[in-house]
Amino acid sequence: MRYILLVIFSILQIFVVEAKPIKYRKHRSPYYAERGQDKFVHTHFFMNKKNGIFVDIGAHAGIHYSNTYFFEKKLGWHGICIEPSPQRFSRLQCNRQCICIPGAITNNEEKTMKFIDVGAGWVSGLVEKYDPQHFIKHHIADRIKRGDAKIFDVQCFKLNDLLNQYGIHKVDFLSIDTEGGELEILQSIDFDTNTIDVICVENIYRDPQFERFMKSKGYQYITRLKRDQIYKRIGMIKAD
Repeated sequence: MRYILLVIFSILQIFVVEAKPIKYRKHRSPYYAERGQDKFVHTHFFMNKKNGIFVDIGAHAGIHYSNTYFFEKKLGWHGICIEPSPQRFSRLQCNRQCICIPGAITNNEEKTMKFIDVGAGWVSGLVEKYDPQHFIKHHIADRIKRGDAKIFDVQCFKLNDLLNQYGIHKVDFLSIDTEGGELEILQSIDFDTNTIDVICVENIYRDPQFERFMKSKGYQYITRLKRDQIYKRIGMIKAD
């Protein structure tokens, strides 16, 4: 199925045009995440924790619908935001004070991979990692035909390499939202070297492999927030 998707993407690239600019609504809540992920993680695990560390994979433009902006803005946290789309990355750099990386996180050896940037970007992702169910559900082929998408190469990194590069081996909050490939990212993490307390990962189609893998790495499943799952490292000390 993934081979078929790659062929479809290659054929449809002739229809690709520049995506339209992103438009945001005015924001009033102290929290910014789309489905309350930041509020849940804050109130359940990090209520009074200052100067924590986050890693946000698939950070978009960094404010609206961001799982980590609240922690940076309100609690003084710092960390890393990773975003493949050049358009959204330029906004991310302006919006955030943390380390911002233009590219994608994978466990592949390839230095670059094909990325499909769809409309406003909420269903954009790496072509090779794109979930086949997602491709059908969101009518991606039709979007490419009508020009509401573009396909291009993006630089790829391994998460362990980035953490080593910046000397980060203790992460309080990891957020992963890549529209496919989330489980592979989790499986690529060296949990013996890196301590990660709370993980929010998108698992749209409720793949049971996520919970089995996280349990094998010493994590407890906490809850599901619409499309995302929250996991807590067993033994973490909650910041009251």
